[in-house]
Amino acid sequence: MAGRPKQYDRDDVLDRALTLFWDKGYEATGVADLTSTCGLGRQSLYNAFGDKRGLFLAALGRYNCAFGGQVIERLRDPNEDPLASIATVLSTHRAEKPATGCLVANTAAELGPHDEEIAAALRRQVDLIRGGFESALGRLQETDRLHPKLTPETGSHLLIAVIEGMAVLDRLGVDSDQLDSIVATVLDRLTPDEST
Repeated sequence: MAGRPKQYDRDDVLDRALTLFWDKGYEATGVADLTSTCGLGRQSLYNAFGDKRGLFLAALGRYNCAFGGQVIERLRDPNEDPLASIATVLSTHRAEKPATGCLVANTAAELGPHDEEIAAALRRQVDLIRGGFESALGRLQETDRLHPKLTPETGSHLLIAVIEGMAVLDRLGVDSDQLDSIVATVLDRLTPDEST
């Protein structure tokens, strides 16, 4: 006898929920919004994820694995130029959802101060990306292409600050050319001054 057919695709539900949370924010997203967007009945949603918060944590975990995995793969690829990889990640992160900002920054501002479990999930995502930056900067250092005043660790923290800061500026409607200029300036500051 064949098993019962799966009633929904979990990854599809998480992707749809993630988009909704990202667009509206956690508090402004109601269960009715989620059931309508995800194509799940209220009881099915509760059975699968417990509640809205459980669905949000599951969607955030999927985002962390998908986006974080792509970033790490790019930054740690020994066949890629590390500076070009960093540039690609900065540009890709900016282009993700400019109208709604960075999911991590948005969630940190909305929920991080009073929800330790969600704050911990966000820190894991930041640490994952930061570790990728540190790996790429380490390869720059090995070939004497990292600015002597930087270490891979300090440079990786700088790049995280740049990513999150640009996400806020992007959401505030700062001109795209200005953000491109920030990326170019940061990339220039990562490498040694050729005049010295």
